[in-house]
Amino acid sequence: MRSIFSHKNIVTVLTTIVFFADLYLLCVFPSDLVLNLFCGKVGKAELDELEYNYGQLAGYPAGEGVPILENIEQLRECKTMEYITFETDSIIPLKAYKLRSASDKTDNTYRRRGNPVSSGRQWPTYSATRPLTKAYIYNRYYLVRLPDGNYVAAYLDDAFYWQYRLTGKVKLPLGLVEDMHIQARPLLQSAIDTYGAEGEKMLLMFSQERYEQHKKLYKFVQLAVFAGILALYGAAVFMIDRMMRKMGR
Repeated sequence: MRSIFSHKNIVTVLTTIVFFADLYLLCVFPSDLVLNLFCGKVGKAELDELEYNYGQLAGYPAGEGVPILENIEQLRECKTMEYITFETDSIIPLKAYKLRSASDKTDNTYRRRGNPVSSGRQWPTYSATRPLTKAYIYNRYYLVRLPDGNYVAAYLDDAFYWQYRLTGKVKLPLGLVEDMHIQARPLLQSAIDTYGAEGEKMLLMFSQERYEQHKKLYKFVQLAVFAGILALYGAAVFMIDRMMRKMGR
């Protein structure tokens, strides 16, 4: 009777685990983690040259000369459309999500010629959960700690949370201070009470315009990461298999 722990069975089980883990990563991987490496930082000089400013640069990597947010009082006094940034050493993920764009609200299927057809499925703009297969159309809300120790809620691309988990601290992107949306407040209130966070203002640190312009690129990066991990795994299995065959001779 053949052992269930044969080389072939172990490889099959391991391959199944790696495939589904990679599939999960495909759904949640933040493309900006890669794209920000090739995105130039936006500093005060670039901001001063803007002909029109409607908050479209929130979420871009912050460059030189951008005002540094130091404390909660400064946050409360920020003017409309005044960009800020700061470095944080604490980011707390919340069970609160918002669609990246209103264009993602309705599921669309496509005819052969590329014309969209609505399937009728509507995704909530604000939610306490996000469906795994549609995780990539949502951004999470976080509590981020200011240099003075106070917390404030931020609508932030997940890439910066991943950076924080890797390094322990991260410089946040360009952000705007805005009033907390009435639909977001019920999702954030428990965390605000628990951490004594700012309860009226929050930070917008995501550019919907940038996301819309590069939506296909976002998907391409996710698929590339998915394919790359499978390729590396396949190469590793191939090399280990060759080594074991040589040892068995």
